[in-house]
This record gives sequence, C-alpha cells and structure tokens, in this order.
Amino acid sequence: MEWPDPFVRRMEAQFRESGTPDAFRAFLDSLDAPPSRGIRANPLKVDPAADFLTLLLRMAADQSLAADPASFPRVPWSPDGFFLPPGLMPGRHPLQATGIFYIQEPSAMLPAAVLDPQPGERILDLCAAPGGKTGRIAAAMSNWGLLVANDLHADRVRALVRNLELLGVSNTVVLNESPDRIARFLPDRFDRVLVDAPCSGEGMFRRDPDAVRSWKAYGPAACVPLQRGILDAAWSALRPGGVLVYSTCTFSEEENEDQVLSFLDRHPDARLDNLGAFAPGGPPDGMGPVASRRLPETLRIWPHHRQDERRQGGDGHFCARLVRLPEGPSPRPTDPPGSGQKPQRPSPAVLGVVRARLAEVLAPSSLSSLLEERVPALSIHGDHLHGLPEDAPDLRGLRIAKHGLHLGQVRTVRNGLRFDPAHSLALALRGTDLVRRVDLASGDPAVRALLRGETLCLDTDGPGYTVLCLDGFPVAWGLADGRGLVKNLLPPGWRRER
Repeated sequence: MEWPDPFVRRMEAQFRESGTPDAFRAFLDSLDAPPSRGIRANPLKVDPAADFLTLLLRMAADQSLAADPASFPRVPWSPDGFFLPPGLMPGRHPLQATGIFYIQEPSAMLPAAVLDPQPGERILDLCAAPGGKTGRIAAAMSNWGLLVANDLHADRVRALVRNLELLGVSNTVVLNESPDRIARFLPDRFDRVLVDAPCSGEGMFRRDPDAVRSWKAYGPAACVPLQRGILDAAWSALRPGGVLVYSTCTFSEEENEDQVLSFLDRHPDARLDNLGAFAPGGPPDGMGPVASRRLPETLRIWPHHRQDERRQGGDGHFCARLVRLPEGPSPRPTDPPGSGQKPQRPSPAVLGVVRARLAEVLAPSSLSSLLEERVPALSIHGDHLHGLPEDAPDLRGLRIAKHGLHLGQVRTVRNGLRFDPAHSLALALRGTDLVRRVDLASGDPAVRALLRGETLCLDTDGPGYTVLCLDGFPVAWGLADGRGLVKNLLPPGWRRER
C-alpha cells in the first residue's frame, strides 16, 4: 500500500534520530504484512490457564483447522491473552455468544495490564469504547469495586454497553459524557484512571484503510490538543496517590513522548513510573514492549518486532504510567449535588418477588452471593431493577447509559407483581450458579435455532424460567411450557440470522 508521504518522511527521520536508521525499512515492510491477531479469555467466565486452551482447540476443530497447543502462544504481557493462528475465526463460532472471550489485537492488551487494577478500587476508563480494555479491568477487579466506563460518542457507547453485558460485567456504570464534565462531577475520586486516547491511529494502518484516510484528513496535529484536554480532565478525577495510564495506538512522538513531557511540565504533582518490568529482554530477541528511546520509563510495541517468522509484532502501541503526588491515603470526596430523579430503593414486596423468581433458577448460595455481594445495592428506575456496584456515587446530572447490572423488569399484573429477568443477568451468571438450565453442545444442530432466537423443543424439569446454555455457559433465558417447548428469550438485537 502507498502510505502518506508526510508519514513516511517523519518516520524515517524518527528512526534516524533514534539511532536506528536501518530499522526503518523493516518497519515500513511490516506495515504491508498481515496484522497480528489475538484473543483474550474472559476470567469472569472461564479459567484462562486450565480451560480456555481446550476451548480454543475445540473451536479450531469445529472450523476444520489443524491446531495444537503450540498454535496459540500466550501474549507475554497479558496472562489471559493468546495469539490466534491464521484461518481461525472465533467470532463466527457459536461460543462467541457466551462471552467467554474477547477478540483483541495483542498490543491493545497492554494498557489494562499496565494499569494493574485491583478488586475493590474505584477506577475510571475515560475513553472506553468498544470495551475490550474495560472488560479486562472488570475481570482483574473480580467484578468488585466501582468501574466507571465512559465514551463521548453515543454510537460507540451502545457497542460498549453490549460488550460489557456479553462479558458478564456487573460492577460498571457506563457514561456518555465529556471528560471535563466527569472531572467536575467526580473530582479526586478514582484510584486509577485509564486514558486510551483518541489518536491519529498510525498503528492501525495495516489493518484498517479508514485509519489511513482519517490520517490524511486530520493527522497528529489535530489529536494533540484533544489528548491534552482529556489528560488534564483525567488528572482532576484522579485522587492523590492514584495511578493514571496514558496509551495510544500511534507511532507519533508528538502524541506520545512529547505529550507526556508536556503533561509533566503542566502538572508538578505528577511522577512518571518506570515500566521496565513489562519489557524484560524484549526485542530484538523477540516481540514485546520495549522502552522508548526518548523516554525510557515508557513503553512502545512495534509491528516490525517479530515473535517468530509466523507472527508479526503488534500493530503499534505506546504506554505511560503516571502517579499523582503526594502518595498516601486521601479522604473520599463527597458526592456533588445531583439533579434529576433520584433512583428509588425497591420495596420489600418487589424484593420478595425478585427473590422468589430467581430462587426458581439459582442455587441458594448463588442467589445470596448475587444479591448480597455482587450487587450490594439495588435501585429501581421506573419498573427496571438494577444492581449497583460497590460505593456507587450519585451520578444525577450525568448521562448514564448503563447503571450497574440490569437485573430485570418488575411489573404490576392482575394478581400482584411479576419479575422478568433481563438478558444481561443471564450473561452475568455462570453455569455452576444454576439449578435449572438446558445445556446444548456447540455441535448440536439445535444451536443454530438457539442463536436465531427460535422456539426450541427441549426436555425441561417442568414449566417456568430456565437458562439456555452452550457447553455449560449461559446464552439466554428460556421459558418452558412443561410439555417440551421452550420459548427462546434471546433479544432480537442479539440474534444471528445464519
């Protein structure tokens, strides 16, 4: 492909100034090579070490692809990440509907690893869509604590919400806001903030022709002021002693090293962490993050750094980690006065009908864990019941796209109250939580009907709600009539036409 002349000239100068002019040709050639492909196991649903490799081999066999464990080398900087071999299309496999994995370019797995989220923390993912990094953060938190995921663009927020529901994330509030407004509403709030910033996207050139067209129209110069504003807002939302990770998928020093140095000049309370631990023995011996030559505390991943002859390096990524001084505990800020309708706590009658409905499907220990630990607070908006994450702040006045885990709808009917569980609740459960479920194997002919949302002819232990599972992983609710028919409650927007 013909790359933009200004980009080629700038990169040639960049390699020359860094003392590696011979690497420029290898870099340029790598942009014409097939991009690396990766997949990340979802620890909220499957054990990456014990079970996921077996499932990868099964998916390969189902797609008539010869594979063995060596076909799926681990991503060194992400313990639940694997490289994908050519030809495997996990997005087309039925198991994609279970949320046990997320297809993600290997370089993009680095920022969440560098962030190092911990259970029980308050974390902000400020530029979160489409949700791969957010899902990894939630998994590292074990769905415990508060995770606020935001994106400015409404269409991208819809994809973010869908992906988080598919992954079974329950501790997350999704916002559709500007970074400035979040900083004003939630100052000094978060233990960690991730800014995977909008950028000129040079790391995406070899996989996305639109990235090249966008670069020609805008380029790095248009991105730098936007990134600067986002970083300043993120810093205001971070508590003293907290950690901010800044990342891009571009090669431009203007957007990477220069942006970080400019930030340090503006913020004397910032200290740059050294990320050398993420680049032990990196290239030229193998693929992986390497210290930036201009700013050695930060990391880059380059596409011309190979893991072996079959696997090119990552698409291109930059990562920096900053700590806000002074370190040490700081008081939790009080919530700003909100405006708008305050969420209501459900009445004892509502709680009773919810518990009764879920007790039909969930084991007693799983029901207690769900309502007392995973969603420590409940709120009802109209007739929709939500489980709120730990320590959720008052967010009235901000545009909320997803408020915790949507549990279902409570409606008044002729003989009292009725609770219909939500699709997101089914996806947040594990097969081991269930006392009522119908399990299909991924090769079963009925799977196609399941994923198309069709009524199924299946044996169940009586009428009522059940959970339709694929290889033991929940996919959707079903409503059995007790005579061999199960109404498939997979929502229309989640169905596959083929």
